[in-house]
Amino acid sequence: MQSYVQRAKKQAASPDIIQAVRSSGRPRAIPEPIREKMGASLGMDFSSVKIYESPLVGEQGAQAAAMGNEIAFAPGKFNMGSFSGQALLGHELAHIGQQARGEVSGGGLVRNSSFEHQADVQGMMAARGETAVSPASSAQIAPMSAAPIQARESKSERKARSRQVSAWKAGMQQQYEQEGALWAARADADPADQTARYRANSFGPAADKTTGEMADTLAKVDPISLGIKTRTDAFKAAHPGYTIGGTTNRDMVRFLTSHAQRDQAVAAGDETMGVSDQQMEAALQAENATSQALADLNRAKRAGNAEEEARLSQHAATSGMPLVGMVGQSVADLQAEMAQLEGAHNKPILSTDDAAMRYAQTSELYKKAQITRDIASLLNKTGTAQALPEEQARQFEAQYHYAQDICEYVKALLGYANSGQRSKEGDRSQKAIFEENESNLGGKGNANFANFMAGRTQARRRRAAGN
Repeated sequence: MQSYVQRAKKQAASPDIIQAVRSSGRPRAIPEPIREKMGASLGMDFSSVKIYESPLVGEQGAQAAAMGNEIAFAPGKFNMGSFSGQALLGHELAHIGQQARGEVSGGGLVRNSSFEHQADVQGMMAARGETAVSPASSAQIAPMSAAPIQARESKSERKARSRQVSAWKAGMQQQYEQEGALWAARADADPADQTARYRANSFGPAADKTTGEMADTLAKVDPISLGIKTRTDAFKAAHPGYTIGGTTNRDMVRFLTSHAQRDQAVAAGDETMGVSDQQMEAALQAENATSQALADLNRAKRAGNAEEEARLSQHAATSGMPLVGMVGQSVADLQAEMAQLEGAHNKPILSTDDAAMRYAQTSELYKKAQITRDIASLLNKTGTAQALPEEQARQFEAQYHYAQDICEYVKALLGYANSGQRSKEGDRSQKAIFEENESNLGGKGNANFANFMAGRTQARRRRAAGN
């Protein structure tokens, strides 16, 4: 199956397209956060790359073409605010790498489909921040700037978004009142129903809640969350031999399914929530065995038994291997789900209500990212990740970081929404918390998903460099 980059480039640009567009306007550089992410992924310094935009590219039946250190895009296709735009840039930068290594000519026309496929794969990996090509020299990669990615937006577009946020808030508040009343009625009807009483108490007066707090309360009683709890409880009752409830196994249904699968299960009344008992058993068997192996290893370390520690280290690393592919699939689900939201989430946050709306859109994503992160962390502790082949180990590290970053992004949205609203209401203690969340999201006027992810990448590179 062809990817969207391959489908968009059904015809290659002619070899002289770059020369033709040079006269169409002044070139520009790749935004530094994007350039450095791409450079680290593709193992090259792209600081000299020049970007052009011209209708001539589209007339050639292509979205972009690369030659030497120059790339020409069709109008509107140099879009660094979306995953697809970054993947297209990564595709063309991969061609520049192929040309620099002498794998293809610098004529602008790649006739070998294998090189096209290679560029496609590497471009998507670069857009995700994964290592696609080992760097020839670390000196080629310049220090990453903290300059934010700014999305251009007209006043009318901002007003339209503001109206959308207001409409969402009104609907959410109404739902909050209705859900609170339903849980209260259920608790009153059956005083012995402790779950209903707990839920009813969580729905405090709306006047005392921030918009983010109301959205968070609703997220805990949405149909997917309730369906997953019912599914997990039923599985535990039928399979008492498995340990379920720890941070690495409490949410196996989300770990093993996509959001679409869970939505479909709720709509169809499917009590399995889209995951079979066999899938649950395979995942829990691997997780329980890996957790036990780590516990045994830690006991051997505390006892100072070097021989037993060496044996158990190998056993722990091996125990986690069945989970590696599951982590990869879960992260692929997360990336696909976040890609659907990127267009909206890469626009600057307008208000604390806007941040709360974005939190509501990603709260389910957070729960899946959380267990994915925890299982990946377990595999790091057991040495499973380190025992993988070099390239696979790098991919696993990138997958772990992605799940981790999604967790932190969603938490930052909720923190921004709650602390920002409390600060505006006069709680001075919340101002510093709000400013920290705003800074993590990209800074005032630039707070968005792309800038948050770029900042996380920068921070990791600084730590790796000892800064």
